[in-house]
Amino acid sequence: MFKENFLPRGLLVYCLCLPLAVLLGYLLATPLAFRSMSIVALALCFLTIPILLRWHYLLLIASWNAAILFPFLPGQPYLWTVAAVGSLFLSILQRMMDRKYESLSAPSVARPLILLGIWVTITAVVTGGFGGRALGEELWGGKKYLGVLGAVFGFFALTAHRIPKDKAQFYASLFFLSGLTLALSDLIFMAGPGLYWLYSFFPLEMAINQAISTEQLWRLAGIGFAAQYLGWFLIARFGIRGLLDLTRPWRLFAIASALGLAMLGGFRATLILFGFLLLVQFYLEGMFRTRVAVVLSLAIALAGVLTVAFAHKLPIPVQRSLSFLPISGIDPMAKLDAQGTLDWRIQIWKTVLPEVPRYLLFGKGFAYNGTDYYLTTEAVRRGIAYTVDESTLVCGSYHQGILTVIIPFGLWGLLLFAWFCYSSLKILFRHYREGKESLRLINTFLLAMFISRLVFYIFFYGQFELDLSAFVGLIGLSISLNGGVKPAKETPEPATQVAV
Repeated sequence: MFKENFLPRGLLVYCLCLPLAVLLGYLLATPLAFRSMSIVALALCFLTIPILLRWHYLLLIASWNAAILFPFLPGQPYLWTVAAVGSLFLSILQRMMDRKYESLSAPSVARPLILLGIWVTITAVVTGGFGGRALGEELWGGKKYLGVLGAVFGFFALTAHRIPKDKAQFYASLFFLSGLTLALSDLIFMAGPGLYWLYSFFPLEMAINQAISTEQLWRLAGIGFAAQYLGWFLIARFGIRGLLDLTRPWRLFAIASALGLAMLGGFRATLILFGFLLLVQFYLEGMFRTRVAVVLSLAIALAGVLTVAFAHKLPIPVQRSLSFLPISGIDPMAKLDAQGTLDWRIQIWKTVLPEVPRYLLFGKGFAYNGTDYYLTTEAVRRGIAYTVDESTLVCGSYHQGILTVIIPFGLWGLLLFAWFCYSSLKILFRHYREGKESLRLINTFLLAMFISRLVFYIFFYGQFELDLSAFVGLIGLSISLNGGVKPAKETPEPATQVAV
């Protein structure tokens, strides 16, 4: 009786599946049209609902550091942004339907993030709107707003579930190893025009340095950034003590290889961030009190001597990464190129700093006029003299962390961001001191990584809309691994009652 109430299987095929197949086939005739991509994406999302209901949180963890685009939406946002909003929505539905479900609570971090999201939204509305080049608007910059607001939603999505103890290492490894997808941008460019259609799913920006590089200074930015994530995974998995374990020499070889590949990007910042991270990790593990510190100091001194002696034989991108060090054998072309970018940034900061008081109480937001940006870019390209790259100033890419907060969102945005960082450091330090022994290595690394990136963001380089997601990912992962702000304590088993 119950089965008779349902439609026959054949009728379902003819009335639903066949028309859908015909519609999708018609749309695939123009696959790059926005309408076609939207309807196909909607159909695929509908078919993947059972998978998303079960694995949406795992998808969020795996996509947080992944350089994968979601081409079915305007502006091609990163996959982690879409996964964060989708995972949070499904978690809210689960909480509404299951009374036993409880999300993790971290009010000390949630409050500044909520206020920051509100302030960013108010600034966007007052300064003319969010903008959006992909939507055909005159104001551009909507993708930057999406990065900040996506990070706010992402925090609540990350802390909506507790990672099981037996899967903690797997989730943490997946979180960092997803950054290896950054190398795909360079690899696609190397493969040739036949695979350029893949740039609909992977960012093109990573391959730009390779495309504009000369034959001598051939920089691989995507591979360099991917190697950084490999190094971070190794440190989080084994710690400094484990990497220096001579009974497993492959670990030391792996971290050295990751550092060498990272410098192929030709960024001095790579070596600075990597070195500072290793120093903080070394201190937090308490190894400065051991004899290993003396041996490691001698090994670093020896490596420095060898680097100075054979610097001229290293690849040119690696020499560019070392150009800030007092090494006489650096190739003049690499040193000149690096010095040029440094002078360019200093000139940008000198131009921008007098503008800070103007935006101190209320920032100018992320949106900027697309016509002004295009005309300025054309003027620079045609050789019209400017003191600095004016196109960089128009789009708000100041290459300094504090400036990318205080000019778009004023002093209040900077204070909210400082509040968030202070609360996050308190929680990370508590997990480092009081967390479970099984999470000791990952808790130590998350604290060291947060400190290193924050110092680098303030004093060297930073972009608020990009770095906020990195900070949020670290604190969100820490809270999810440790079961909340306070480390979970083992509850004793209840005593067996004996009936009298």
